[in-house]
Amino acid sequence: MERRAFCKNSLLGGAAVLANPLIGKATALDLFSVNKPLQLMGNRFVTFCIMIRTSPWEVSRDVKLINRDEGFAHTLEVVQRLREIFAKNVPGGKLTWGFTLNALEDKRPNYVDIRKYAADCQLKYGDEVSYFPGYFPAMYLPRKRVNQEMTEALQRITAMVGNGYRPKAVMGGFLSADNLAYLAEKENIHVAHAVIWSQHETDGGGADGSPSYPFYPSKQHFCKPAQGKSDFIDCVNLDGWSVDFLCALQAGMCGAQRLLTGQQAAVVWVLLKPMAIGVWI
Repeated sequence: MERRAFCKNSLLGGAAVLANPLIGKATALDLFSVNKPLQLMGNRFVTFCIMIRTSPWEVSRDVKLINRDEGFAHTLEVVQRLREIFAKNVPGGKLTWGFTLNALEDKRPNYVDIRKYAADCQLKYGDEVSYFPGYFPAMYLPRKRVNQEMTEALQRITAMVGNGYRPKAVMGGFLSADNLAYLAEKENIHVAHAVIWSQHETDGGGADGSPSYPFYPSKQHFCKPAQGKSDFIDCVNLDGWSVDFLCALQAGMCGAQRLLTGQQAAVVWVLLKPMAIGVWI
């Protein structure tokens, strides 16, 4: 797919999800028609994710960088609407659902309903249902604890979805090399979103120096590509927030962007970062 067409379709698909309810009447966008038959090599992909959390920047059950309850914004009606709009505008497309540990175990009815609905979507659409440890686990928790909580979350997801389901990837934000090796060797997961290449002077943490495209990481550092078989971690490190290189010339937390929160920030993210589109509620 040509870069111009890719960015245009990504923006339109993201706008369909984020805009007002009238967008549900829009005609379908066949984002992937130019890539049939679909092949991994030589193509570009856009991933749509719905993140389910109980507070901003959850790192663990008891580690919250912003201790603000977001339960009021997480309703079955909202996620159903998002999923239905996506299905209409991206026929045959699959979403990724990312649950924080708190969201996986919260007993409030709205979270119970959302978990059941995500499990239904996995069966109906083939959606990926996975763990989302809140962007910054490797920065605020010991590596061993991150590993333990990944295992616990994966077990909860298997029980939630049923039929022996296992996620094929984890959305980690930032995960250390040790965490990536653990996923490959102990959990048989060989793909992880474990770096945010564009995360400079933004939010609760950042990392510099990684490639902006998928790579197998070194055992020495999650931002360093493997230097050979003895230095190889069998878990592809995906950049979760790829950006156009022109947009990347601007630091993320400068000017008006500091003033944006919630859905406003989500819209800016879609507009400035068309390579990966996410929705959080």
